[in-house]
Amino acid sequence: MIFAIDNLVIRPYRSSDADSLSHHANDRDVWLNLRDRFPYPYTKKDAREWVELANRLQPVTNFAIVVDEKCVGGIGLAINQDVHRKSAELGYWLGKEYWGQGLMTKILPPMTDYFLAHHDLVRIYAMVFDWNPASAKVLEKAGYEFEGRLKKSALKDGKFCDQLIYAKII
Repeated sequence: MIFAIDNLVIRPYRSSDADSLSHHANDRDVWLNLRDRFPYPYTKKDAREWVELANRLQPVTNFAIVVDEKCVGGIGLAINQDVHRKSAELGYWLGKEYWGQGLMTKILPPMTDYFLAHHDLVRIYAMVFDWNPASAKVLEKAGYEFEGRLKKSALKDGKFCDQLIYAKII
């Protein structure tokens, strides 16, 4: 376990998470805010494959968001390479029924601290589609600074959109 607050736990994925993971991930509204490599529909097979991959990668940088012992989302880090090796991209998601409850606001600051303490990084950044102001607000509350707008930098669901980039730098 990475940390726990009340009924909220951040920990490595477990094979027993697959059913709950596929249930919460299999939502078009969740998918719309994520990269296309996050499949939709999201099947139990997808969940099992993700759990295996997340736990096989070393160091472990992808974690389950667990509420009342059910996997309801995920948070992870992609560490960059070469001249960008001191920088990493943050990604996170929650099942729709948990939106608007302040969970990511509780999760993001300690997870950012965890990632910075356990990896040789000076910068963690996140990219948010411009239609997702709630995610941008979560990043701002966690101390991430708005760095800019990447105009028409993504094609999602057949539409071009801007991406907003936020970063936390030590």
